[in-house]
Amino acid sequence: MEKVKEVISKNGLYVKLCALAVAIIGFFMDFLKGTAEVWGIKDSKKVSYFDYKDLVGKDNKGLAVFVLILIIVTIVWLLAEKYAKELYEKVPAGIAKYVGMVLTGLALLLTLIDTFTAKSRILDEAGSFAKSIKISVTPQIGFFFIAIGLIVAIAVMVYEEFFMKKAK
Repeated sequence: MEKVKEVISKNGLYVKLCALAVAIIGFFMDFLKGTAEVWGIKDSKKVSYFDYKDLVGKDNKGLAVFVLILIIVTIVWLLAEKYAKELYEKVPAGIAKYVGMVLTGLALLLTLIDTFTAKSRILDEAGSFAKSIKISVTPQIGFFFIAIGLIVAIAVMVYEEFFMKKAK
């Protein structure tokens, strides 16, 4: 545990930035795989998070762009905290330390919602044919990159804020 504390105290910003970069890379990889079987004919399709609407229907665009914006704003916030102290200090002290956690947590929550509601969105799009369609939706490597990147970033932020400060 002492090693973790030492690494995060020296390189916490870089660990968070790398974790968020991994999450951004996940946007360009396969995010979900949808498999449908209708009357014995089976088809599957893999999509990236940006192509989410191609899997679940044109009216269900997903939250990829919003999640990406949240991640980029978090990166800018972390860099402002480190390199633009005068800008960072204009934010009320009570909320300044939680902004990164909230933005990253919201990005993770929205990604999970998009992933776990994909099957129901496909069935909604199918309409009256939904009873005759067997559908499965499975997360792919892009989802795991995004989720793990966001979880690591949140974990480091929480560790820095609540556990390292008490040790000082």
